[in-house]
Amino acid sequence: MRASPGRPLPACLFCGADATELITFDPPETIEDPEGMIPFERTGADAQAAFQAFATSSLWYPGDLRRAQLQLRRLLLPAWAFSGEIETHYTGLVSASTRSGKRPVAGVHAARFHQILVPASRTLSLAELSRLGEYDESRLQPFDPETAELPFEIPELTRSAALGRA
Repeated sequence: MRASPGRPLPACLFCGADATELITFDPPETIEDPEGMIPFERTGADAQAAFQAFATSSLWYPGDLRRAQLQLRRLLLPAWAFSGEIETHYTGLVSASTRSGKRPVAGVHAARFHQILVPASRTLSLAELSRLGEYDESRLQPFDPETAELPFEIPELTRSAALGRA
């Protein structure tokens, strides 16, 4: 809160406390610009050949699909990358040859996850992103939306919203 010389600070309408005594809150989360991009590994010719191989892979596909000549264009898709560790402690009862017919079990399960990608777009689902393949994160390059050479989709999800989808 800024104070101007000669002007009083705003005060609470209910208790009269000046602004220095009021509780502050964090502003709503904003959507962050992408920080990096992973360049395409396949050329346009590779993508065209992959489509042709798919389109002609089954006799059941319509002839129009088999003869289609697509003009494929590159588009950068925004995604959040998360890494983390999970540790789960569990207890329970399982069937057993005891008088009660049950016995207790307990344990701990730990797992690590590295670079889980979650789309920052509402148009690309997590399943579709997963089917696009593996990503070589060592090829990550800085990304500036102002100077981007390729078209890109604007991110629509905040970091916390993407974490909720992960």
